[in-house]
Amino acid sequence: MSQQWLLLALLSAFAAPSTAGDSMTATDSLSDGGGALVSSNELYKLGFFSPNNSNRRYLGIWYHKIQVQTVVWVANREHPILDRTGVLNFTENGTLVILDQTGTVFWSSSSATNTSSPVARLLDSGNLVLMDGAGDTNVFAWQSFDHPTDTHMPGMKFGWDLRTGLNRYLTSWKSADDPSPGEYTIMIDLHGWPQVLTRDLSVVTFRTGPWNGLRWNGAPKLMANSIYNYTYVSNNDEVYYMYQLRSDAVVTRLFLDHSGAFERVVWDNGTQLWTKYLSGPNDMCNSGFSPKSPSDWNLREAKGGCVRNTKLGCGEGGDGFMKLSDVKVPDSSNATVDATMGFDECAKKCLMNCSCTAYATSNISSGIGCLNWFGELIDSRTYPNGGQDLYVRLAALDLDEGGHRKKKWPILFEEEEMVDKETE
Repeated sequence: MSQQWLLLALLSAFAAPSTAGDSMTATDSLSDGGGALVSSNELYKLGFFSPNNSNRRYLGIWYHKIQVQTVVWVANREHPILDRTGVLNFTENGTLVILDQTGTVFWSSSSATNTSSPVARLLDSGNLVLMDGAGDTNVFAWQSFDHPTDTHMPGMKFGWDLRTGLNRYLTSWKSADDPSPGEYTIMIDLHGWPQVLTRDLSVVTFRTGPWNGLRWNGAPKLMANSIYNYTYVSNNDEVYYMYQLRSDAVVTRLFLDHSGAFERVVWDNGTQLWTKYLSGPNDMCNSGFSPKSPSDWNLREAKGGCVRNTKLGCGEGGDGFMKLSDVKVPDSSNATVDATMGFDECAKKCLMNCSCTAYATSNISSGIGCLNWFGELIDSRTYPNGGQDLYVRLAALDLDEGGHRKKKWPILFEEEEMVDKETE
């Protein structure tokens, strides 16, 4: 940063008045201790704040009319300011920066697009956008929705722009008082057939299963309803998931908690509190055919997994398939998909490949599309309602003529059992 630019930035930041309304231009600044942007629908506010039990200062976005300050985005989460001299300002090339009185830069929008007449605006969606006021205001040089923190906002694309390599994913706060990046992340994994994974550092703690045409296969409760609906897009340019609210009267938040739970909460105007609507993960068991450790399974501990009772044969007549209904399909990172293949062709394709261990329809709404799994089948379970049909390869000796298993193995935990386990 040149000394000339730094001097101009400081003079602009501390001489210009703090802005009001939903926008700021190159001649405006937003200072700590009074400056703020409020979206035109007055739902969201952008300003400096300190989390509970902390004196550190951050620039963030929160719900404007909710008394319980609930922050949905933080700019300088890795570089807090230790006093109240922070200011949000434009550089000479139209980039947003956060400075303190010494000129130290704590955050930058790092826009690669120069804007001659820069405007920053807090939209009604809670999206902070940077645009060229002299150009198309629907084209953004930068937007906070491309750089989420712990909250998935309505209208925000969660996932990948394959053209640029941009990955929009969530990272938990370190604690309730510290918005710096925590141990948990949740993102769309592109290996095999895309699915959403939650990780504790590098360890996968939960997976939603792949999109099956209606919802994430392993999240049967996350279905379109009277409050919100969903969109999933997967093509050569993008892979993302998005939800939209059906009513402006509903205030709901979907976020990754610092404990690793992925939660949806709804604001209750009566109690003036957030009410938990959904929470995950609640799915910690592996699937298979016969418990590797029956004593562990008797204690409702299935992390040891399962083993086959009979070694698979190969070729026509050597193996068959058992149908499991209402199933969360196995980890799809080692699966392949043919989006145009019909069900009968899919079954035949898997049977004739000795390495194929299971198959399912990839789009249950159309009945078209073929998923094939290879190798071990990991992380599957049944649901009282939801899931889909999965056809698992078994040795012919373990199947009767109707394609049912001969031996009554405790293949999968039921959802009620898993709920009981979590509360014990």
